[in-house]
Amino acid sequence: MTEKTPEEMAQKEVNKRVGGALADLEIKVREYKAKIKKLEKKKQKILDGEIVPPVRGSVLDDIDDDEDDESSSNSTKVTILIDESGSMAGCITQTISGFNEYIDKLKNDKGKFLITLTKFNSNGVNIVYRNKNVKKVPKLSNETYRPNGMTPLYDAIGKTVKKEKGNNLFIIITDGAENTSKEYKLSDITKIIKDCEKLGWTFIYLGADQDAWANAKSYGLSKGNVMSFNSMHMSREMKALAGSTISYSASKKPTKKFFKDHY
Repeated sequence: MTEKTPEEMAQKEVNKRVGGALADLEIKVREYKAKIKKLEKKKQKILDGEIVPPVRGSVLDDIDDDEDDESSSNSTKVTILIDESGSMAGCITQTISGFNEYIDKLKNDKGKFLITLTKFNSNGVNIVYRNKNVKKVPKLSNETYRPNGMTPLYDAIGKTVKKEKGNNLFIIITDGAENTSKEYKLSDITKIIKDCEKLGWTFIYLGADQDAWANAKSYGLSKGNVMSFNSMHMSREMKALAGSTISYSASKKPTKKFFKDHY
């Protein structure tokens, strides 16, 4: 075997470093392309009115978070609509702690969950994140949950469903009836829910301080998927809901008796 000259050995080392550098740069290029794609999507959501820029912080704060993480077919997709209208101001603390305890319980479970969160009021329907791995879901706080305005519940349901794919456990949390939607009407929502249920979705309605069934039945929801509760006890109910979500995730089968099956 011919021994390599010092020049050849030096060139081999240079080629190795160049190859490693090019590989690293290619990874960075892919990362930046993905980030640009996220920025374009967020820009379009703002233009479409789906995201309202925060009072504090920046719309760029979560740009490094994973979105649309639909890589695992074993994951349970959970979509949560939280009413952020002015009437919820009386139970801010309970709503924040209830949501956080719900997410914490899912994080501690061995199952896989993808979470979509929508907050809504008359200032807009804000799809905060979509299909985020539950392990990466940030806590709700007084900075990120600030109730005001009216209740565009139809628009919140319609716009959120429009962005989702695949089977979902779709949870609606509100303390009042629809009163200010501009794009969707009741007949639209009943059709959307009916069509989604045919595809295997399950819709849950949690009504705080109200006769939940009186409101939910007009949407075509099943009575077994509707529950009224005292907003002062929201934390307790959300813990129970988390347990039911975990039980549901074992089969992912659509149900019209969610609370009977899992509570």
